[in-house]
Amino acid sequence: MEDEALYAELIAAAEQVGLEIRVTNLEDQTSPAQSGLVRLKGRPILYLHAGLSLSERLPSLAQALGEFDLEAIYLSPAARERIQKEILTADERG
Repeated sequence: MEDEALYAELIAAAEQVGLEIRVTNLEDQTSPAQSGLVRLKGRPILYLHAGLSLSERLPSLAQALGEFDLEAIYLSPAARERIQKEILTADERG
C-alpha cells in the first residue's frame, strides 16, 4: 500500500477514535521532538511536525493509534500490520 493511501486510512481511523491530529511547525519548540501524543483536558492530540514527509509521519501516527481500541474499526490488513509494527518497534526502544 502506498504511503498516501495508508496515511489517509490512518487519519480516518484517528478521527473515528477521537484522536485529533495537529500538523504544525515544531522546530520553534524547546524540545527536539518531531511528534508526540498528548492529552489536553482529557482529549488525545497527536502533534506531527509539518516539515516531515508523509512517510516520516506514518510511524508516529501508527504508534499513536496503537494506544486505542481499534477492534470496532475497519482497517485494511496493511494498516493493522503497520500499527503492530510500530508498537513492536516502540517496545524494543523501551
